[in-house]
Amino acid sequence: MAAAEQYIGKNPNKAVVLLGELRTTIRSTVDDIRTMVHDLRPPTLDEFGLIGSIKARIDDTIKTSEQVSASLRTTPLRAKLHIPQDLPELPAAVEVAAYRIVTESLVNIVKHAKATICDVYLQMNSANELQIEVIDNGIGIPVHIKPSGKGGIGLTSIRERAQELGGQCVFERLESGGTRVKALLPFSHREE
Repeated sequence: MAAAEQYIGKNPNKAVVLLGELRTTIRSTVDDIRTMVHDLRPPTLDEFGLIGSIKARIDDTIKTSEQVSASLRTTPLRAKLHIPQDLPELPAAVEVAAYRIVTESLVNIVKHAKATICDVYLQMNSANELQIEVIDNGIGIPVHIKPSGKGGIGLTSIRERAQELGGQCVFERLESGGTRVKALLPFSHREE
């Protein structure tokens, strides 16, 4: 800003260029801040809750798949969410991790799996452990990626989200074809 002010009188064109660069930098910084805030806790969780947010993400994934399939003349993805009748209130960190794990799994399915069917399961294993399973009928995870291996950015992100909560995550190539992502997210109930 100060540099632009110096040029206003003697070289207005230079001042305009500097202000344009400043505007671009400010916009980029604001976008970065929005992304960081969104990554902390997606606003959709506050607006729709975990189930509503996952349903919306599945709907978006299906629409994307339909658009891609129409252009490639392939079968679009059909996806379904399976949930218990009464999913208890979960701690915010578990909701964020669950949402991110499902979201990243869906992205991987659309990008890599060539799947036509995907089932997302959320269930309680106990009073304090959420189990997430995302199963597709695609080409299957590559053989060279082992459950304990690093994998790609998406797989690493999924694994890290589970581990941050003291949980675990496995990636399994199914004999019938496709992939299963299974994450266990333990948590403790808040004291009232």
